[in-house]
This record gives sequence, C-alpha cells and structure tokens, in this order.
Amino acid sequence: MLEDWLVGPTVQYLLFSVAFLAGARLLYNWYNSPEPESYSFLPWEDDLPEDDTVVVDCTHPSLPTLSHHRGSNNPAGVRPADTSTGIVLNALQASTGWNHDASVITHKRHVTTNHFDADSFLSCWCYINRQVALEHEGVLRHMARIGDFREAFLSPDLITAHGAEDRITFIREAYTALKLCCWLNSLEKRHFSAPYEGKDCAAKMAWFLPRFERVLRDPESAWGGWQQEYTRVVSGFDLLAGPDCMVENPAGLGLAVLSAPEPLHYYSLFSHTVGYDVVLMMYDDNRYEVE
Repeated sequence: MLEDWLVGPTVQYLLFSVAFLAGARLLYNWYNSPEPESYSFLPWEDDLPEDDTVVVDCTHPSLPTLSHHRGSNNPAGVRPADTSTGIVLNALQASTGWNHDASVITHKRHVTTNHFDADSFLSCWCYINRQVALEHEGVLRHMARIGDFREAFLSPDLITAHGAEDRITFIREAYTALKLCCWLNSLEKRHFSAPYEGKDCAAKMAWFLPRFERVLRDPESAWGGWQQEYTRVVSGFDLLAGPDCMVENPAGLGLAVLSAPEPLHYYSLFSHTVGYDVVLMMYDDNRYEVE
C-alpha cells in the first residue's frame, strides 16, 4: 500500500511541480543576471574590464556595443535606432522582460565611449541613470537627433509627421530637447575645448554627467546657459518660413534647397530639411554651402 502511494498521482504531481519551479527559476536566472547596485563611466584610456564594460556610440574590436555606428557589435535582441541614445534606451526597455541579450549587456557595470558629443554623452548618461532616462525618454531621444542630425521638430507639422520616431507627442518636448542641446553646446564651449577639437572627453563627461539631471528636470533653472543659442535657432527657423527666404524640395532628388540673406544656425537649417540626404544653402552675394 505504501509503495502504491509513493508512485501515485499525488506524488507525481508534486515531483512535476518541484521540477517545473526549479526549471523556471533556472531559466529566469539565466535571462535575468543579477543587476549591479550602480553603474559608472570609465574613460576610454582606462584599462577596461572586458567582462563588465559596454561601449556606446563608437566601435571596439572586442567589447560589446550599443551604437549606431557601422561595424558595431550590438546584441541581436536589441532593436536598432537612428541614434546610439535610442539604442541604449531600447536595450534598457527590453531588459525588463525575457530578453537575454538585453539583460546581459545592460547588467554590465561600466560604460565608455571614445568621444564627446550630444549622442555619446546621452548614451552614457542614460545607461547610468536608467529610471530617470526612461521617464524622459522622448526628450532624450530627440536631443540625440538634434545633436547628431541637427533636426529639431519645431512645428506642429513636423511633430505630426515625425514625432513618433522619437516618441514625442507634443511640440513642447521638441523645444525642451532643443534647450537642453543648446545648454550642452554652450557650456562645453565655455568650460572646455570646442567640439571635436580636443582630447578632453573624460573631463567633459566628469563635469556634465552629475549636472545633467537637474537641468533635464528643470531646464528653466539653467536659462542663462541655453537662451542665447536657443534664441538664434528659433529665430532662424521662423525666418526660413518668412518672405525673405525659400525652402524647396525638388521631387525625387533627395535634395533640399534653402536660401536666406545670411547664414543661419545649422539647427535652424536642418530642421526644415528632415528626411533629405543633401542640403544646398544659398546666401546673398553668391555664397553657397552643400551638406
């Protein structure tokens, strides 16, 4: 009788349940490796721990990447994006589910990059400050677009046509992103070498990383840092829509042609040419630029 009980359906059910729970636990642990208590930036020049570092907005011969650059070693389970910041945010969102690739790469304690610009900085900042980054996802995605592609969605038509690409719905989000980009640009020039001219990426990261959250949460608190460049950009964008300027998009050429009396801020120009491959700028006195 005891032997019949030992092999009975009740025991079989219990054994099956224990095995199932143990397997589920192992599978969960495999997909969700322990998350570090904190994350940090390491300068590119440091001795980078190969098993605990992710590279953003550039490539590396051996380390994993979250980057939109050609030749990147991004994990297969992370959705691509136009900017490296977008890819980092996609990885952070994917890591909350059953995505092993995203969990592994986002559980590395250190992040690094080989240069400083808006997209590179934001990629590092988002990786380190995850919860706040996801709360402000749309503004950060659009900041990276403005920094890398010089395209700001500064009209309702642009928001309607392209806002979903950066997950922004309201025009005020685009203007907030512009303010933050102008703050980053202005203070970089004020305190450090001009963009792309120096080798002080680590110093710039050390200065901006702890200061950015306050400005992200309350851009008006840093009004003095962004208002001058911001005013130039918005004024130039509005000027291009006026009678003294022209914006033409010949069909089928991928070319945008802009004319203005004097050169304007590149954010103003390129915000009128979203989606075009080549931009021809024409100014008075036979002055031309092609990008």
